[in-house]
Amino acid sequence: MKHIFHLLILVIISSHGYSQEIESHEDLESKTMGNAVAFSLGVIALPQFDVDGQHIGEVFLPAFSLDYELWYKRKFALLVMNEYVLSSFVGKDANDVVIEREHILISAIALGYSPIEHLGGFIGYGMEIDLGNGFTYSVLKLGMEYSIPIRNNWHSVLLFTGDFRRYYGSASFEVGFAKEF
Repeated sequence: MKHIFHLLILVIISSHGYSQEIESHEDLESKTMGNAVAFSLGVIALPQFDVDGQHIGEVFLPAFSLDYELWYKRKFALLVMNEYVLSSFVGKDANDVVIEREHILISAIALGYSPIEHLGGFIGYGMEIDLGNGFTYSVLKLGMEYSIPIRNNWHSVLLFTGDFRRYYGSASFEVGFAKEF
């Protein structure tokens, strides 16, 4: 797992050095509407419980995301965000019953704002769904994204996200690529 993150960071750093043929900021801002699709890999930190329901710390699980972004004048966005946690963990439900969480999908619709070029923030609402046993939680998603232009409307992205549920919260850091079209 550690090697994957080192490789992703190396790819981002090296791709930044080869950024050529990038459209100027003025050309991009002249577009009224824009679309983007982003894929990222990362780590999500979740609270970990033992079989007796005692909080024993945090667990760091691999995750990947597939997001769609619809931008208006490069400042405002409607985001459809999907994050899939690749490992299982033990959690608690609303009645403090210990449950095994597997195959977790976190889907949300968010509003984004980009105050400066390549940096944006978002806030949204969605659901965390355990595809294995059907448990669901409402999720408030809050985060920020920084993108580094590569070429031909490709970007490498760094994404920090906090997901807040009624019973627990989680944080994630992801690295990936986005394509504007």
